[in-house]
Amino acid sequence: MAALGVKQVFNAFKSFCQISPSLIVASVQENYKSESLSTQPKGRPKSGRTWKTEQRQRFSSLKKDKNLRSSWKWKMDEKARLKSLKAYENELKAARKEEFEKLKKKRIAKKKRQEENERKSEVVQVIKNTAKIKRMKKKQLRQLEKR
Repeated sequence: MAALGVKQVFNAFKSFCQISPSLIVASVQENYKSESLSTQPKGRPKSGRTWKTEQRQRFSSLKKDKNLRSSWKWKMDEKARLKSLKAYENELKAARKEEFEKLKKKRIAKKKRQEENERKSEVVQVIKNTAKIKRMKKKQLRQLEKR
């Protein structure tokens, strides 16, 4: 088998994939340039952060996928689900708050009953002579309660 020339190879390739040889040459040259650039040593970065990699392309140039569109029916179902969930949550909160208020009222009533019972069971000494109060010392005056 005889060796093929460059033109014969291009013609065979051209007929195979219907691409112009100039494009093939350009892509080969581009690949060669990018490979030679990437293999060149860069040296130590000025910042001293050797673990940081070189940024090849900007973030804005990255290809972004369009987010999938959801159907109107799905959106309305989701909205209804969230609404019912919120209603259930509010119902639970209201029940908990009501229970807390009930316990609070119970606690206050119990405290009031205890105070009344304490006053009923106290042994009280009525001071009939008010002049005694003027003669009392400070500590004794602190112990007095007026009712």
